[in-house]
This record gives sequence, structure tokens and C-alpha cells, in this order.
Amino acid sequence: MLHIDCRWLIFARFALTVMSVLAASSYAADPHWLKTTPVVIAQTTTAPSADRIRAQSQRMREYRALLADPDSNVRLAALDEMLKSSEPALRELAFEAGFASADQNMRALALRARIISMKSFVLELQNVAKLADEERRRVIAHFGPNPTFTITKVDEQTGNIEVQQCPGRVAGQEFSFSCAGNNGPAMRLRLADGAVMTGTYSRLGAIVAVQLTLQ
Repeated sequence: MLHIDCRWLIFARFALTVMSVLAASSYAADPHWLKTTPVVIAQTTTAPSADRIRAQSQRMREYRALLADPDSNVRLAALDEMLKSSEPALRELAFEAGFASADQNMRALALRARIISMKSFVLELQNVAKLADEERRRVIAHFGPNPTFTITKVDEQTGNIEVQQCPGRVAGQEFSFSCAGNNGPAMRLRLADGAVMTGTYSRLGAIVAVQLTLQ
């Protein structure tokens, strides 16, 4: 039968305890330990982030090249994929390229994606500053200084939308809505230079030129 002397077990446990205490004391006493440990942690946490940044930068370069491809189908397909991306930086690059493009299909695609993604929009009254004081006050009182609208429903497949329960639509390079009745609010805008739309807004029989900035 195997016999173990309990005195040796007690001695072994005591020795392990002493070694642990001495090791901890040596680390605490060495000032270089406190200086070097954070450096190791920083290196392990920043390395993956740097890799992600480099990967995203490379992906952005590849997409920029696709957006400049001589084949219009390649450009349009690249823009469509970028607009559907979950990465904000990639989407903003797509909007910038789409609105700046001379390709009308790319501009129309960027417009549709931008309008559908918006929750609300603000119109800017045009040419009001040129009016006489009294007429300018009447126009602002009638339309409001910055007419603001909420988009209450969108259909991404058809481009049909609702603006404050009024039916509207984004098609091609146009964005419009109209409430029932001749005196109901209505708006009709067309994409101009860059990411700016211009057109008209009418309310209670009066009409005014307006502008909508999309970026």
C-alpha cells in the first residue's frame, strides 16, 4: 500500500506559496514592469484596427476604380452595391460620386437612394430676398421660413412615397408629392447641379420657387 508522508505535502504547499509571493513582489518592485505592460496591451488592441483601416482603404480604391470604369453597366452595378452597403463611408462615397456623375442613370440611382433613406426634408424658399419688405413678409407668413416635411412611408421597389400622408414619388431625376384638392400642398422638384434639386412648392393657391439640398 502506497504511503505518503503528510509532512512532505505540507512542505510542498508552503514552498509553492512562498514562490508565488516572491514572484508577485518582484514584479511590483520592478518599475519597468509597470512601464512595459501597457505598451503590450496597446499593441494588441490597435493592430486589428489598423488592419481594418488598411482593408477599408483598399476597398475604397477598388470601388473608385469601378465607378470610373468605361463600361456604364459596371459603373451602375458598383454604385448600386455601394449604396446598399452597411458602411457609412462607402455609402457617402457613392452619393458623392453619383450626384457628381455625368451619367444620368447614376444620378437617378443616387437620387432615389437618398430620398428613400431620408426621414424628413427642408425646403429653402428662393428669390424671397429680392421682394419688397411687405411682400416678403406675406410670402414667409404663408409658406413658412423653412417648410419642413416628414416622409411617412416609402416603397423601395416602386419609388412611391408618402409625405405627411400625401402621395408622392421619386422617379428618374424628379421628386414630387401632392395632397388631394387644388389648394392642398404640392411640390415638384428636379435634380439640378450636383446634389441640389430645384422646383416649386404650392400651398392654398399660392406658389413659390424652392430648393432642396441633398448633401
